[in-house]
Amino acid sequence: MASLATSTLVYSTPVRIKTSSKPGSSSRNCKKTVPFPVTRADSSSLLLDAAKYTVDKHIQSGMVIGLGSGQASGMAIQYLGRLLRAGALKDVVGVPMSVTSASEAAKAGIPLDGYRDSSQVR
Repeated sequence: MASLATSTLVYSTPVRIKTSSKPGSSSRNCKKTVPFPVTRADSSSLLLDAAKYTVDKHIQSGMVIGLGSGQASGMAIQYLGRLLRAGALKDVVGVPMSVTSASEAAKAGIPLDGYRDSSQVR
């Protein structure tokens, strides 16, 4: 079984800290930096969730959209292709910003246009 590589992300998390060790003593809220280990599988899942949210929140039928490159863009392109095939979105045209995003969009079934051919990219 392959092991998942981990990296350490640092978050500022509110925690309760006791000001005294005596029973019934008061406590207060403060912010403390706590290291939080995240596996690559977890971060990929979070990235996919963010990509889906971005598409759902910002893309509407009939739009001409720019398609970037990178891991998150690739996930968003794949998800957008699924929505187009399912009929949840219609008449969306992508303008790829790289050969990689053009290839991903073609595989996902997203209609493509050139930058100079599109009247307005949103």
